[in-house]
Amino acid sequence: MKGPAIGHWPVVLGLLSLATAAGFLLDRDVGQTSLAMLYVLAVVVAAYKLPWVPSAATAFGAVTAFIFFFVPPGWTFETPTATASTSIPGS
Repeated sequence: MKGPAIGHWPVVLGLLSLATAAGFLLDRDVGQTSLAMLYVLAVVVAAYKLPWVPSAATAFGAVTAFIFFFVPPGWTFETPTATASTSIPGS
């Protein structure tokens, strides 16, 4: 079996870079849901134009980039989590 062509990976990086750059430009003007849609658009374009492995890599990269750059506190993979006492009813 042949792996994905080398030519597909610059497209993946380009799509993710474009979505991230657009996110930085729009970050102060739109909410997180709208920013996430930029990454969804990148994944849809990849799924339509690229084979499945680069498309899946685009999806994984989109989620990773969105969490890292735009989910508070930002520039980290830490996300706010509920404590056990607030997430279990009756605790």
